[in-house]
Amino acid sequence: MLQVLPLSPQFLFIENGQSRVRDIAAFHSAVEHDSSKDYLSRDTSLMSIYGLWRHGNQKDRVGNSMQDLRLSVRGWRLGSMVRQGGLSTNKDLANWLALYVAEN
Repeated sequence: MLQVLPLSPQFLFIENGQSRVRDIAAFHSAVEHDSSKDYLSRDTSLMSIYGLWRHGNQKDRVGNSMQDLRLSVRGWRLGSMVRQGGLSTNKDLANWLALYVAEN
């Protein structure tokens, strides 16, 4: 059985020691869009978090690319599925990772 830990997006988006409410809402929106395979809308939601206007160009950043945010969305979905009992074996987990982490 896979171990289930509590999930909280507040730990993902901390700026000056506080979660940004709009970033948390955008993240949840991105998760919903990713679940329905609406990748353009997912990326639109993530772009509000990524915020070139707030953080500068990718070349000036370390470790927080759009790809990192997309992977966080997929990881969130995976954790939620495990928590809800949707993936109960290591084989189920491996299959999900092979299908969805390699995708977009």
